[in-house]
Amino acid sequence: MDGNRDSAVGLLEALNKQELRAYKAKFQRNTISKLSERKIIQANEHNVYQRILMKYKIMVVRAKISYIACQKSLTIKELIVKAILRSYEQLEAEGYIKVSSQEKIKNDELFNSLIKGENGILRKIVKNNGEKVQLSGSVWQKLDELRHYKP
Repeated sequence: MDGNRDSAVGLLEALNKQELRAYKAKFQRNTISKLSERKIIQANEHNVYQRILMKYKIMVVRAKISYIACQKSLTIKELIVKAILRSYEQLEAEGYIKVSSQEKIKNDELFNSLIKGENGILRKIVKNNGEKVQLSGSVWQKLDELRHYKP
């Protein structure tokens, strides 16, 4: 399951042993019929293969996003942010979002800061929207903690 050939085999064997032990304990038996054992093994195989398939699908989507970004000579971050901007502008043009000219200027400044990768962009966004929503002191404290967090 880690990308190497046959890495799921060990996991599958461990799951099968665990499920068979649990089945024996549940029904207080020392042996299991071949049919029940096969059903347990098939269920475990199905679950493991579903996880592998999901990982593969995620890889395909990531590759597609990377390819599109490469085609447009953008980073993945720029591609996503520009898609968000396009959606926002479309919703604004259709009248679903009403924005004053002053707010539009603030939003443009925030967007440019985001594209440039400036520090403290989350704080700026919250402050910009803080006029509309009252935030408690603990929220500002958490934002400060996040700003100074270094992994």
